[in-house]
Amino acid sequence: MEKILKKYYFITLFFSISLLINPYTASALIIYDSYGIGNDLENGVFNFGRAESGVDRDVGFQFIPDTSVYLDQITVSIVLQDDRSNYRDVVLWLMADDNGKPGSIIESLYFNSPDGPAFFPSYNFPLTTLYSAKRPLLSQGMPYYLIASDNFETNTPPLNTLFAWEIEDTEFPRIHPIILRNFSDRPWTEPLNSQFVPQARIIGSPVPEPATLALFGTGLLGTFFRRKKFV
Repeated sequence: MEKILKKYYFITLFFSISLLINPYTASALIIYDSYGIGNDLENGVFNFGRAESGVDRDVGFQFIPDTSVYLDQITVSIVLQDDRSNYRDVVLWLMADDNGKPGSIIESLYFNSPDGPAFFPSYNFPLTTLYSAKRPLLSQGMPYYLIASDNFETNTPPLNTLFAWEIEDTEFPRIHPIILRNFSDRPWTEPLNSQFVPQARIIGSPVPEPATLALFGTGLLGTFFRRKKFV
């Protein structure tokens, strides 16, 4: 009987751990994707950064996950316009919602934007994939924002540092809430519903179901009591 119980505890623990870990390694979910088939790129961009006028612009869009996930990675098509300077620091902000506009920053993802071309032609845009270090929980049905900015948190970009974020024409008029602001200390504009959206792919890992967590807990408790009994 003791051998049977021991075998049962280890089998239960093994399968519960496997079920708990597996969603993070083999079941990644795409919760947002505006690239289309074959990473399709359109001939157009949303600009951000510092234009010749000195306006420091941030731009992004709202998305709403249709299932709860832990954020894994974000892929974007962003370049430094090739007629600008060599300043390349870009930050992507994953932001919470605050009454229909971006609120607090959930996570900041920094990278060095590649050089253009921004328009010659735009289908040569490189894809940059950024991996989440915090892996925040994105809740089903909750609005979030993905915002691109020059890295003014730690650096002050010079004038004429302009970045281009490739856009996708979804051919569905006025369904994508686009949002921007000029200068970091100014309020966000009201979301502009557009058929164009900055290209991004957001991937996360499923949240374990309660039954999986319960099975995992059963395995741990079984192992604990077995050790306590036979020590």
